[in-house]
Amino acid sequence: MNTNIFSQIASEREIKRVSIYRLLAWGLAYPTAERVAMILTWQETVEQVFAHSSVSTQSIATALSLLPQDETDLLITLQMEYEHLFINDAPELLAPPYASAYTHDGDIVKYPARSILEAYRQAEVSFYSESFELPDHLTVQLEFMHHLGTETLNAKYLNRPERVGMFEAFQQEFLYQHLLYWVPAWRIRVAKADRVGFYAALAQLIGDWLTTDAHNLGLLPLAD
Repeated sequence: MNTNIFSQIASEREIKRVSIYRLLAWGLAYPTAERVAMILTWQETVEQVFAHSSVSTQSIATALSLLPQDETDLLITLQMEYEHLFINDAPELLAPPYASAYTHDGDIVKYPARSILEAYRQAEVSFYSESFELPDHLTVQLEFMHHLGTETLNAKYLNRPERVGMFEAFQQEFLYQHLLYWVPAWRIRVAKADRVGFYAALAQLIGDWLTTDAHNLGLLPLAD
């Protein structure tokens, strides 16, 4: 994001808000050697953007301090835990990071994934994930919120108030209708199943942020 450009038409708080969604998505992506090498830089950036806010990042710092400091060992630890929580399904997937896993009728792929694709279409986005995740994966949804926020700032910069209003409405609807619908339940499952602490801390941070952002946008968040 070109903060030098957007600082002319948006507050530092608005710019940080948009970047938070991408940072959270980055943290929840599958851990690779490249990501692990950058994880302390990521942590520092997370602490900076949440500084002076009501959302605490202390649990992230604590969790990382308790993990192996050697990058190779850290990579193995995070990969094993990621697969344990989000990929392996024996006897069942412990904390599926997919909206479709949290429908009332237990349907795995129909309505939620399809409705999310429709939300992407309305916001002029063709679904694409460089991590090859499904469209209702939480990392993709967080990236989508980052996209909507960036488009809002772009529209402000170009002085196109009709598009500003449109993308602000998209953000409010997607946050309330999609993310707040299922992330609180996912957060609880991660907290119960995480064995190393990092993903429980990340899930807490994501949940706290979504609730805070919903308040700031004037929404009535679902119960956490």
